[in-house]
Amino acid sequence: MLLLAGLMACTAPPSSPPPTSGEPVDLLSLVDPFIGTGGRGFSVGNGYPGATVPLGLVKVSPDTADVNGLAPGYHHGGGYHYDDVYIQGFSHLHMYAIGVTDYAAVAVMPVDRGDRDGIAAEQALEPGYRARFDHDHEEARPGWYAVELQDPDVSVELTATAHTALHRYRFADSVAGPTVIVDLGHTLGSGITRGAWIDIDPATGTMQGEMVVDGELTRPFRVWFVAVPDRAPTGHGTWTGVEGDDGSDAGRITVVDGATSAARKTNLDDDAPHVRVGGWLAYPAGTEEVRLRVAVSTVDLDGAWLNLEAEATTWDLATVADDAWAQWEDALSPIRVWGGRDADRVKLATALYHCLQMPTLYSDVDWRYRGFDDEIHLAGHRYHTDYSLWDTYRTLHPLYTLLWPATHHDLLASFARMVQDGGNLPRWAAATYDSGSMVGTPANIVWAEAWRKGIRDWGEEIVAPVAVDVALGRITPDYGGRPDPGYLDTYGYLPADLVDTSVARTQELAISDYALAEVAADFGRGADAAELRRRSHAWRNLYNPETGWFQGRLSDGSFQELSAPDAWDDVYAEGNARQYLWLVPHEPEALFAVLGGADVALDRLTEMMEQTAIEEESRLEAVPNSWYWHGNEPSLHIPWLFALAGRPDRTRLWVRWVMDTFYSTEADGITGNDDAGTSSAWFVWAAMGLYPLAGSERYVLGLPAFERIEFDHQGDVFTITSDLDPLAGDAPVEVSLDGQPWPAPHLAHPWLRPGGWLHFGAGG
Repeated sequence: MLLLAGLMACTAPPSSPPPTSGEPVDLLSLVDPFIGTGGRGFSVGNGYPGATVPLGLVKVSPDTADVNGLAPGYHHGGGYHYDDVYIQGFSHLHMYAIGVTDYAAVAVMPVDRGDRDGIAAEQALEPGYRARFDHDHEEARPGWYAVELQDPDVSVELTATAHTALHRYRFADSVAGPTVIVDLGHTLGSGITRGAWIDIDPATGTMQGEMVVDGELTRPFRVWFVAVPDRAPTGHGTWTGVEGDDGSDAGRITVVDGATSAARKTNLDDDAPHVRVGGWLAYPAGTEEVRLRVAVSTVDLDGAWLNLEAEATTWDLATVADDAWAQWEDALSPIRVWGGRDADRVKLATALYHCLQMPTLYSDVDWRYRGFDDEIHLAGHRYHTDYSLWDTYRTLHPLYTLLWPATHHDLLASFARMVQDGGNLPRWAAATYDSGSMVGTPANIVWAEAWRKGIRDWGEEIVAPVAVDVALGRITPDYGGRPDPGYLDTYGYLPADLVDTSVARTQELAISDYALAEVAADFGRGADAAELRRRSHAWRNLYNPETGWFQGRLSDGSFQELSAPDAWDDVYAEGNARQYLWLVPHEPEALFAVLGGADVALDRLTEMMEQTAIEEESRLEAVPNSWYWHGNEPSLHIPWLFALAGRPDRTRLWVRWVMDTFYSTEADGITGNDDAGTSSAWFVWAAMGLYPLAGSERYVLGLPAFERIEFDHQGDVFTITSDLDPLAGDAPVEVSLDGQPWPAPHLAHPWLRPGGWLHFGAGG
C-alpha cells in the first residue's frame, strides 16, 4: 500500500499547467461573417455580413431581397439573407440575428440616373434602385465588407467605427450618371418611417437629417445622421411622399431636382403614416469614385456631428478598416486556443465575433444618451440598449462575465440607467423603450448572477431594491413587470385561466426569483430572500405526476388538458411540453427527484436526444424540432443535464453531437436565430467544456474541443487543457483541478481562480 501510494504521488499531475508550446490559433483571421446569414424557416440564422466594431451603434450592411424582389420579414431579421440576389440598400443600424425585422435606418445606395438631370421617380423607391449581386463578388471580414453590384456596375466597400461608416463607390465606365441616394423611407419587413426630414448643402453635398423608425419590435424612436461626400456634386435633389394604405406609392412620390430640403412631419405617433423622404447627389459621367462618411446618433443632430468629427477623421478606407480590425483583435484577445479541428476553429472564431454584436452602444462620443424617458442624459460610461434578455441570460451574459467583465460592467451600468430613467428593468430593451417581448424578468437573472460572480459597483444599489420590490408586488412598474405576484401567494403558480403562457412564465419567474434570492440578503433583505427562495420552487406545482409533464393549471387547482407533448399549447412560449419539462436550470437535481429520480430522468433525457437525432434525419427547415430544439432557448441546457444525473459521458456525447449537427461553417451554419449571440455563446461554452446554469454560480463540465484554452481572469490566466480527442464519445474521462482529482460533474465560479488549471485526461 505504501509503495502504491508512493507511485501515485510520483505520477500525480503537476499543480500548474505545462508551459505553452507554439503560437495560439489566430482566431480573428478565421472569422466568417457569412456564417449564420442563411437557412430557411425555423432554421434561418438572421445574421448579417456588414461592417461593425464590437457592440458598435453603426452596423452598416446590405439589406437584400430574393429573386422576386421580396424580403420576407422572418428571413431578414438582420436585413440580409444569403440566398437573395438583390441588394436594396446599405443601411446603418441593424439588430443581430433576432426573429423580427427592425432598424435598417439611413439607407444609402449608388445608382445610375442615366443622362437625366435628376433621378426618376421610381428610383426613389427600393424596387427602382435595387441591384443584383452574387457571392463570387462579395467579401467580408470583421470591420469590412465589399461587393460588386450589377446594373449598375459599381464596386462597394464599407467599413465602420462605433458611430460612423465610410463608404467607397467605384463606378464603371458604363455608368452614365453616377449618383448616391439617401433613403429615409427604407425599412425592413413591416417597419415604418413615421416622419423624416433631410437638408442638403449644394456647395459641398453634405446631407443631414432625422427619421423616426417604428419597427416590429421597437416603438417609434429618432435617428439623426450626417453624410459628407469627399467631393462636391454637380447636382442634387430630394423627394417626399406618403405610402398608401395598400402599400403602393404610385402617384404619391414628388421628386424635385435641385431641391435642398424635404420633410414630412416627424413624430412618435403610433398611427402616423409611412412617409417617404430622401435625397441624392449627382456626379458627372466618368466619375470613378465617390466616398461618403456617414455619422449616426440616437441622441440629437449635434450628437451626429460630434460623432462625425471625433471618429470620421480620414478618407482612407484601409486605415479605418485596419482600426476596426485592431478593435476586433483586442476584443477576442482575452481567450486563446491551441489545437482543435479546423472546423471547430472557424466555428469558435465566428461564434466569438457574433457574441459581440449586441447589445448596441447608444451613447454618443460625449457620453450623452437618450433614455427610457425619451430625455437626454449624461452617462459616465458607454450606455447600451437592445438587450434580447429572454435569450441572452442563458449563455451570452455569463460569457461576458467570464471573458469581458469590463464590458459587462458597462452593460449592467446601463441597467441602472434604465431603472433611473424609466422606473424598472426591461424585459427586452429595444432602442429607447422596453419592447415587452417574451416572458419572465430575465434582467434579474443577468445582474444577480453577474453580481455573485464579482462584477460590482455598477449601480446595483439602484437596481436591487427596485428588482426585489417589483418581484414581490410592492411596485407596479410601467413596463417589464410580471403577472400579479399575489397569484403565487394564492395558488403557488400562475393559473392558466388568468395568465397566458402560464407554464413558461411560472418557470421563468422561478429562475429569476432564485437568482434574486441569492443576492437579496446581501442587500439587507433577508426576509425577502426567504420569500423569493420559496417562490423559486413554484415550478413544482405545475408538474402533473399522472401525465409526467408540466401543464397549465387552473385557478381551481385542476390541470388543463394537454393537447399533445409536441403541441405548442398556449401555456408555453415558443415550445412544447417536451422542451419545458427541463426548464429548471437553477435546481436540476430537484427536478430529477420530482420526475422520479435520476434514473428516470436519464431515461427521459436519452429519449429526448435519441428521438431528436432520428427526427433530424428528415426534418424540414420550415418545421421546428419537436424534441430537443437547439434553435430556441428553453432547450439549450438539456444535453448538459446528463452529467448532473450521473452520466457525464452522455453529456459529452450529446454536446458534441449538437456542435456537429447544428453548427457548420456554411451560411446556414447556425440553426435558428442566433438571437443576439445566444447560440454562438452556447458553442463557445461547449468548446471550453463548461456550461453555466442560469442564475447560479455553477458550471457543468463537458469536454473541451481544443488541446489548450486560456482566458484572462482577474489579472491572471485560467487554463483548460485536454489530452482527449473531442470526438472520444463515451470514453472514460478524469478531470483534475489545480492538479487534484475533481470527481464532481460541475464546479462553482469561485473555483475558476486566477492562475487555475482545469485538466481533462483519459480515465481508467
